[in-house]
Amino acid sequence: MNRNIKPLARSLAISLALTGGFGFALAQGNTPAGSADAPGNGQAVFKVLLENEKVLVYENIFAPGDAIPSQFRAHRVVQYLDSGTLRRTMADGTTGDRVVQPGEVAWVEAGTFSVTNIGGTTVRVVVTELK
Repeated sequence: MNRNIKPLARSLAISLALTGGFGFALAQGNTPAGSADAPGNGQAVFKVLLENEKVLVYENIFAPGDAIPSQFRAHRVVQYLDSGTLRRTMADGTTGDRVVQPGEVAWVEAGTFSVTNIGGTTVRVVVTELK
């Protein structure tokens, strides 16, 4: 299996386990208002991979310099598909930089923040939000 596909498959397997593997809807290509269609224009791409009453699974693609705006985000599991450096800016203005590696998985507490790719490489992230 391709190295880049394995992490995505693992995230989808986790999502299916959380939802019992049934009753889900795939909504590929959906983008919320204000999101980008292609990386590199300042806003990260947002692509829904799976959504139901229990979880939302989506992919963000951050070209260098791309960001997602500050907003409240639920508890989530994040899996990084590429290496790079991301900066999270909290509602109070504090920042934290994180160097990520392919296959790395992290739990992120709910909160209001933005994320910006401050590195020189495109970073793909699969996010599973519990509803």
